[in-house]
Amino acid sequence: MIRKLIPLLIALLLSSCTYHKPEYRGKVIDIETGAPIEGVVVAVIYTKTVYAVADTLTSFVKATEVLTDKNGIFVIPSYTTIIPPLTWDGDPTSFIFYKPGYGSYSTGGFYGECFTTTCNEEEFIGSTLHKPPLQYRIGTGYVALPKVKNKRQRLNATSMAGINLGPKKLPMLFKAINEDLKRNGYKPKY
Repeated sequence: MIRKLIPLLIALLLSSCTYHKPEYRGKVIDIETGAPIEGVVVAVIYTKTVYAVADTLTSFVKATEVLTDKNGIFVIPSYTTIIPPLTWDGDPTSFIFYKPGYGSYSTGGFYGECFTTTCNEEEFIGSTLHKPPLQYRIGTGYVALPKVKNKRQRLNATSMAGINLGPKKLPMLFKAINEDLKRNGYKPKY
């Protein structure tokens, strides 16, 4: 009897430790013209929450990057892996959108639902460090990015896009940032 229960217990344990995120599909457009933007680096960062002695900790799981096609479309495939017990995928999936010449945009996971289901359209002002502040728009299945209009906005876009993961985990993103900096006479950061 116990020999028959062991595979069932193992299956239950493994199924409770599965980390799954859906496929994300969307389009990146220019906020002013509505035209699709080709070559935008779309990075998705998956994290998990781990029970610790007195608190919970957020931990990196994986990063995936793709470029938008000529129609501004991106597709991030679904992702499933096994995670240790006392861990769950309660943290939202984060997104980074970066294209030289445009304001970079990074999210917590709040807008991840916009790429799998419907969400309300929202227009908002980016960092007040931008002079003038850049406007962004998010809606069901799309992100609208503004063009940078001056040196300060360009530098803010390259510094905001990097977050803290580094070029080993986000090679396409950091390559695009460095190429943009070099092309505009700045020393590469990464």
